[in-house]
Amino acid sequence: KYSLRMRSTSLAGDGRFSDVVHFSIDLADSAPVTLVALLVLCVLAMMSVVLFVVWRHHRKRKNQERLIASVNPDYIETKYVIDEWEVPRESVEISNELGLGNFGMVYKGVYDKTIPVAIKTISKTASQREKNEFLNEASVMKNFSTFHIIKLIGVVSIENPPFVIMELMENGDLKTYLRRIRDTRLVPDTCRIMRMAAEIADGMAYLESKKYVHRDLAARNCMVSKDLVCKIGDFGMT
Repeated sequence: KYSLRMRSTSLAGDGRFSDVVHFSIDLADSAPVTLVALLVLCVLAMMSVVLFVVWRHHRKRKNQERLIASVNPDYIETKYVIDEWEVPRESVEISNELGLGNFGMVYKGVYDKTIPVAIKTISKTASQREKNEFLNEASVMKNFSTFHIIKLIGVVSIENPPFVIMELMENGDLKTYLRRIRDTRLVPDTCRIMRMAAEIADGMAYLESKKYVHRDLAARNCMVSKDLVCKIGDFGMT
């Protein structure tokens, strides 16, 4: 008489032992021996297939969990949260167009009946994700308070279209301003150019101190005030 129990081994580890099977072999007759051997091989093959399927399923689930855990939270879409920066829509008066921004048209206007402002809007065809990005860029600017970064005045996020209200930079972006004056007597001299560069560098140094990286610094994203002070705006932030 013989006793037999089995367990499988794979990359997933060792399986549990099967129940003990008792059997006897008549040496005078080879047919039962062959039959038992075939049965044992069939059982082993079936157990191996089952364990392989279980191991593959377990491995796939682990890989999915690892992928979810490694997603950069900066790429997960976040919803804008209304806070103390929210201003009533009726406190904003829109006048003429200033130009096209990253998300939509930018208008000149007045806030609270006395403060000249630039009002950034978003395209009517923008998706909800684009609206969130538009408002979340304003949320980033709430963390900044320095002279050479454009100042955020307020946000209108209740109902559509949303507005981001900024301080007004009368001479527009630096790229357009320099092109506009290049054939006039207003072309800046070396001293003025160095001062503009220093103002932009000061704004960038401030962002660095706050652990922010401006991902789209260019002349088109630097704004010029009526007294020719340069300030950084239009943020693509990390």
